[in-house]
Amino acid sequence: MSTTRLIRLSGLTRARTFAHGALAAGVGLLIAFVVFLVATLGAWITVDTHRALVTAIGTSDAAVLVLETRVGKDPAAQDEEAESVIVGTLGSSVHIERTAVEGDDGLVQYVVTPDTDKLTPASAARIASGIDKIEDRFRSSTAAVGGLTISGGLATTISAAGTGAVASAAISPIPLAIIAVLGWFAVMELSRAWGRARARETALLTARGLSRGQKVALTAGEVTLITVVASLIGFAGAVAVTWFRAGGEAFGALPSGLPLTIGTIVVLGLTAAVSVARAAESEAQVSARAARFTQVASVGALALIVFAAALAVWQLFATRNTPVDSAWRVTLSSLAPILTLIAAALIAVLLAAPLARVIAGIAARRPTLSPSLPARNVARRLPAYATAVALVVITVSGSVFAASYVSTWERASESAADLGAGADVRADLGFVTPADMQRAAGLGKAAAAYTADVVVGDTSAELIALSQDQLADVIIPIPDLVDPTALAKNFTTETTALPVPEGSTEVRFTVDAEGLEFPVVTATAQLWVADANGVATLVTLTFDEIEEKSRHPDPNRGFYGDQLSVTLTGTTLLPVNTTSILSVGMTATDGGRFDGTIVTVSQPRLATSTGGDMVPLAVEPAVPSLVLGGSANANTSQPYGVFWSARATSPVIPAVVSAAFAKDLSLSVGDPVELRVAGTGRRFSTEVADIVDAIPGADSARAVLVSLDAAVRAAVPVGAFADLPASPAAPNEIWLSGADPTETSTVLGADVTVPTDVAAIVTGGLITTWWIAPVGAALLAAIALIAMMASLTATRADEVLILRAVGVAPRAQARLRVVEAATVVPTSMVLGALAGWAMSALIVPVLVSAAVPGSHQPTLAINPLIVGIVAGAIAIAFIVAALVMSAMVRKHAISTRTAEAAE
Repeated sequence: MSTTRLIRLSGLTRARTFAHGALAAGVGLLIAFVVFLVATLGAWITVDTHRALVTAIGTSDAAVLVLETRVGKDPAAQDEEAESVIVGTLGSSVHIERTAVEGDDGLVQYVVTPDTDKLTPASAARIASGIDKIEDRFRSSTAAVGGLTISGGLATTISAAGTGAVASAAISPIPLAIIAVLGWFAVMELSRAWGRARARETALLTARGLSRGQKVALTAGEVTLITVVASLIGFAGAVAVTWFRAGGEAFGALPSGLPLTIGTIVVLGLTAAVSVARAAESEAQVSARAARFTQVASVGALALIVFAAALAVWQLFATRNTPVDSAWRVTLSSLAPILTLIAAALIAVLLAAPLARVIAGIAARRPTLSPSLPARNVARRLPAYATAVALVVITVSGSVFAASYVSTWERASESAADLGAGADVRADLGFVTPADMQRAAGLGKAAAAYTADVVVGDTSAELIALSQDQLADVIIPIPDLVDPTALAKNFTTETTALPVPEGSTEVRFTVDAEGLEFPVVTATAQLWVADANGVATLVTLTFDEIEEKSRHPDPNRGFYGDQLSVTLTGTTLLPVNTTSILSVGMTATDGGRFDGTIVTVSQPRLATSTGGDMVPLAVEPAVPSLVLGGSANANTSQPYGVFWSARATSPVIPAVVSAAFAKDLSLSVGDPVELRVAGTGRRFSTEVADIVDAIPGADSARAVLVSLDAAVRAAVPVGAFADLPASPAAPNEIWLSGADPTETSTVLGADVTVPTDVAAIVTGGLITTWWIAPVGAALLAAIALIAMMASLTATRADEVLILRAVGVAPRAQARLRVVEAATVVPTSMVLGALAGWAMSALIVPVLVSAAVPGSHQPTLAINPLIVGIVAGAIAIAFIVAALVMSAMVRKHAISTRTAEAAE
């Protein structure tokens, strides 16, 4: 092609563009807006996810890994090897600090923390996958000298954050896909309007010899120029807005979404070029191509897309128990909602036809022109309205889906955090005393708690024991998951402990004893007592009153004194707020000689003082007498004995177990379960009282909840023992409701835990995107809807003359066109809302379960504000379209009058 012809073509291109400058500018601005939205949201996803990771990991005191070993002969080489192993296993997104161990110069620690400036979903997942391998790799390296000790909570924190990062990566394309689909619709429709506006011009140029190749070159040139300029404007706007929101992070975040942005630009440019060229070819072909979407929505195509969507949803359900970072599940999380959205639009297009005929049939019963004529026009011209139906359905269903995800995620993340914590505040004291409980009572409602790892065979679980009277006050209720009142009712038992009169301050213990003098007079009594919170305390009592009944010389002539028969009495103070006695026991000293020393004790009597007078307590000993002592040398020693304990009448305690624990052990209600506390000899004999989905406050899915009161009552056995008998479980935490965490930490001097879900925090970084995407989509849909209605009105200019000839005034015709649009748009909105609700009910709970791993059976919820904003945008677009259509009909009427006058 010669230079002269190129100059002429460029001049013609410029003239054609300026001839319809408003439409060309509209297409350009629309492309700029779509590019702006895609680039901005892509960058914001990166920024918000990074900030969420920093919040979840970078600021956590527990997010640290400490590798401790001995100092090597060459510390520099050891440090180099340690850094190589750590970076090679965890990646480069970590800080490594070498510190000496205070008090032992022979030890060295490598403290590993995440680098908050480099945290990304990929780096978090890398650290999470490497944390399980670091011990073996470090041990096998030359950096480990004389063994290795690992501590720190980074493994737990990073595992949850890595799960959240993977879930974020899986669901982040969904809002961008909604924007892209609606942007494509909007650009296509506005480009069609632009092409139709130049149809006569194109026909004239064709008649004057413009070839098809030249027409393609003209259209491609002007659309490419508009697309490039518009894309630069849109991307510049994205840079400015992202920089304003994220500062220096913007320049690192924008490149992450660049491939998607470039792909969007290419698709929009091609769509605009093809739509303009085809719409400008011939007015006669417009009506045939207007039915394109309906043709696409044929039964065969619909069956194929619906099958693909159903298959994706089915696979999403089938893989919901697989790891969230598996490639197939990540793909399904993105693919299922997008395919379902397209299938919903196609189904709505097919349903629109019978609905239009039904509406037309109802309207035909009225003899007036409106609404019978508009309804018949819609039924006859449904192919022309098919794109509008699909556009509105996708917009509304997408907004309902986004609103469902946002609201369901908010509830699920809150529920997961509440479920993981169990209470508003948990104070970890290690050992809880009655005085601690008194201080806690001034902070809010408080309950003592005992937590431990337990084992049943090869199955491990987490045990939580809470005071049954305070459980309902402190556990956070979660709708459809945790009912504190029902939990308390399921494991509450009647007390079998010995009640102590209110206000008792002293206890007196009297017992008859026979044996050698020294072991008898040095014997002591042990009473386990408890307060109203279930906190048990050991009261040790020495005998300061000895009433001698008889004395006989020791026949073995030992040095332990004579053989005595005495009555021993001792008095001591009770802990504050003691409400019951759990057990009554004694200890006698062993003899050093081979035949041992024996002390026989019997007839224990108890009394308490409430203000000076001793009030006897009715004690029925489980064993009438105890034979204590023996010989340690001859392995016959049994110096410990228990006359009576609450366990004697209630050795088995009811337990509420999680569904996962019950499934692993094939348990059902009423089955016995023997729990052994890991690392100790303590055991609990329990019976399954109920099976629930989850136990509040448990980190593990396998968990058991019991009454602390019942657990301490069932701890101490009855009889004589060679070793100390089992003691009641000592609470190690205090759970509080309505307490301030900072004040709690200060008053109790303990670390506190509040409801937090690390994975939910990470996936929460996308919530802003899920809010903005439907609003941006609504704006795109509004533009496309106005363009479509204006375009359809333009193609029906000839009808104005016909209707005016039969007496229908232009103003009445304008009203008829508005009624037609009012038939299509609200119907499409209803169909879109129903489709959005259906796909949300199917998919959102599964997606939220992946995004919030700690959630259990998320309940679907919808944020009405998002749906309201989108519906309002479509309503405003409809009003604007109605005004535009009315103005166009009046303009057509004026042009027909002018034509008639000219004739």
